[in-house]
Amino acid sequence: MSAINDSLGRSVGDGLLRLLISNDGSNDAGSAPLAAAGRTGSGLGNLAARVEAAGGRLSAQRNGGEFSLAAEIPLAGRPNGPRQSASPQARP
Repeated sequence: MSAINDSLGRSVGDGLLRLLISNDGSNDAGSAPLAAAGRTGSGLGNLAARVEAAGGRLSAQRNGGEFSLAAEIPLAGRPNGPRQSASPQARP
């Protein structure tokens, strides 16, 4: 299934860069596993490992036909405030 709609959101606050990417081209049947840190190679597992190595966090979610990927990455030289999990539902 190809995506018809997609979105890219970005916000900066509390010393964090927050990114949210989503599209409606997800098909749960036979889909690859969502991001898991500690995996090597390419794809979401490697992206999660790189974001976590930078002190951030990555989450991915499928909801019906929508796939969302959210990342929080600390900005260099900025103090971090209280961190909440990156949530695809919390759109900037």
